[in-house]
Amino acid sequence: QIDITPPRFLDSPTVVGNTRVTGSDLSRVAISWKTDEPADTRFRYGTDDFGNVANRDGFRREHVVIVAGLAPGTGYSGQVAGTDLAGNGPSLSTPIAFTAATDIDNTAPVISSVSTALTTNKEITATWRTDEASLSFLRIIKSGTTDTVAVGSNEYRIAHSLTIGDTAVVRPGIGYTILLGSDDLAGNETFVNVGLVTTPAGTDNTPPSAPVGLVGAAGNTAVTLSWNAS
Repeated sequence: QIDITPPRFLDSPTVVGNTRVTGSDLSRVAISWKTDEPADTRFRYGTDDFGNVANRDGFRREHVVIVAGLAPGTGYSGQVAGTDLAGNGPSLSTPIAFTAATDIDNTAPVISSVSTALTTNKEITATWRTDEASLSFLRIIKSGTTDTVAVGSNEYRIAHSLTIGDTAVVRPGIGYTILLGSDDLAGNETFVNVGLVTTPAGTDNTPPSAPVGLVGAAGNTAVTLSWNAS
């Protein structure tokens, strides 16, 4: 069946980050919204009309876009224009108004909803949310060693998910200290020590070794065999 339905907005565009850029006379703002299906990320804005566009490559349901090069203290209005994978749209959101920050943001993001429930015997996955647009990083330390693996994302998000699948370090049934964090548009950082997480035990794929001590006892109608299992 051909999709002919344009994406629908599940909420209104919201400012989730607003700061003056350090050492600059410009500001930048983060805008987020959600759609009911994967759609492109495109935000039109301006002081008098929607003549400027901020966008991100790809299609997604949870959207965050960074609007840069804004004049501090200046009022802007903007609107999301969303098109889905089938080319339906653009759907237009309700316009919003915002003012570019005149000060540098010095408040670190708040991390919530931390989970490692998606961890398997081969991969460690951590998910979390932040109250403002932030970058993501994840670090694991193998228990009883100094073996460390770290990954990060340079995309600003509200919903974060990172996975480490380094099979040289991530093994079944091993404990790992999990550290995660996010830093916002102004570089304010928040760290969370999740604590010790143990990967599930892997499936036993090793066959038993050859039995030893095989003994047979013959009867009138049957032979009984016994041996020592490995």
